[in-house]
Amino acid sequence: MRTSNTLIASLPSSKLNSKRFMSVTQATSKSIVVRRSDLDAFCYYCFYFITIAPSALSEKIQFDIEVNLNRDAGEEAKDLILNKPLDELQSFTLPQPGQSVQFKFLKESKEDFEIKIFLESSQAEMFISLYPEKTSDYIWYASLGIGTKVLSISTADPDFFLGTYYYLTVKSIQSRVTGKIQLSQRNTFNLVADSVMRKDNFWTDGDLVKFYVFEFPESLVKTSRSVKVEIKTLTEYFQPLLLVNKTSFPKRQTSFSVDKFPNVNLHSEIYGNEVVSQINQKDFEYNIKMDTQQWSYLFVSVYNFVYGMTSEKKPVYYITFTSDDSKTTRNPKWDSLVNDSVPAFSLKEALFE
Repeated sequence: MRTSNTLIASLPSSKLNSKRFMSVTQATSKSIVVRRSDLDAFCYYCFYFITIAPSALSEKIQFDIEVNLNRDAGEEAKDLILNKPLDELQSFTLPQPGQSVQFKFLKESKEDFEIKIFLESSQAEMFISLYPEKTSDYIWYASLGIGTKVLSISTADPDFFLGTYYYLTVKSIQSRVTGKIQLSQRNTFNLVADSVMRKDNFWTDGDLVKFYVFEFPESLVKTSRSVKVEIKTLTEYFQPLLLVNKTSFPKRQTSFSVDKFPNVNLHSEIYGNEVVSQINQKDFEYNIKMDTQQWSYLFVSVYNFVYGMTSEKKPVYYITFTSDDSKTTRNPKWDSLVNDSVPAFSLKEALFE
């Protein structure tokens, strides 16, 4: 779709404002194929809007539509999990020279990231490319020996992309190779207080998602609870998409790993994905239910659902989380923090002294 000044005009309606277009006549079928090499139309973290309309407004049409995801050449690559602790790092073993192992990862937060490879024996090479079958066409490379190799990637790097899979290949050079690998990124998220409105915004064109954590008070028995999430937009044509994960722990948490947060591929619940019914809407309200026990948490990711469809790339909004027992006593330090983004690495000192 082409960028438009209004959201409704950005939805595909003709050949002029669509990435792909086709005409279908009665009793026939046609297909549109989007390949990974189609740089103008393919992406991993995108929503595709499809419009089907009769050629004449007076016509009534009946049709079937089918959307298929074809097998990706890199599906067999192992997922490289972000911010794993040292005792849970992903390991690999290459018994013979010339053998290789492949991992894949993608970035959805525009922060610098770091790759560490701990090689326990022999020598190897590391290639990182955008295509799993083209390791020779790499964008980053490192020669590996026994010990630790660190590759730091800045957001200023021209090959830093959001929502794009990177394929990391380790290839042995001499004899048996064993090692471990770590992918790290400092992500910022917000601990939100009950019934306290906070103002937030997407700061840059590449800022696509905001992370929030809501803590339920401790419950000794299984209890059904609910949280109302309200978003009031201050920017025209902004439509939030909420992705939710729910987790309980035996004790109160002092830090959170980024893999707890939902993303477009992995989430337990989704809210706000009806773009047409929400056009021109300014206020959004979602009710999230959870059976809580012990210490329970909602991990919420807020995406700019219509990013790139209009010229507005830095929306501003108010967001409030209100539980069904909002009078419950909470940590008083939360109120002083709700208007700031708190780095994950400072949470323990800031909130749980």
